[in-house]
Amino acid sequence: MAVPSSLFVKLSMSEEMYGLWLASPIKFIGDYSDWPDMNPAMASRYKGWRDETRPDEYMSVMEFLDNIADYARHFCYGYDDAERAARIAYASHSPKVEDVAATVAALRGAADFIDGPSPGFIYVFPFASGGDPEALLRLERGRSEFLRPSDSSPDTLCFVNEAEEFIEAMLEDGE
Repeated sequence: MAVPSSLFVKLSMSEEMYGLWLASPIKFIGDYSDWPDMNPAMASRYKGWRDETRPDEYMSVMEFLDNIADYARHFCYGYDDAERAARIAYASHSPKVEDVAATVAALRGAADFIDGPSPGFIYVFPFASGGDPEALLRLERGRSEFLRPSDSSPDTLCFVNEAEEFIEAMLEDGE
């Protein structure tokens, strides 16, 4: 099992759409209304998140990812031509659920750029070993939705396994 406080994203998109997404402005918490579905135990905290104000400055997804690279202990992102998929992974993100929500909001905007044959996913590993994920989302063309930890569809299970293997390998290579 991968270490707590890790994140893995896989997006099914063409290289052209990947470039357009990286250049696009990030999305914010207030752009979405389904935060209580992220982690039902945290639903009561949602009201404060909706009041989040947008920064005055434009920030692209690429700038956002570069900011993560500045503080994440292990971080990588890139595009795989053979799979027509982008991947983002990092360990040691903030254990504050509001910070996780801001990161998830910025990344789930990728749904507008999904043009591949399979869905994309965002997986935020549990803060404590053995717990439910902090967030698990499916991204399809133009939409994103939170999934329940009990979602056992074949594509979700395959993605979660890939996420765990990728984070573990990234940590082994980086140590």
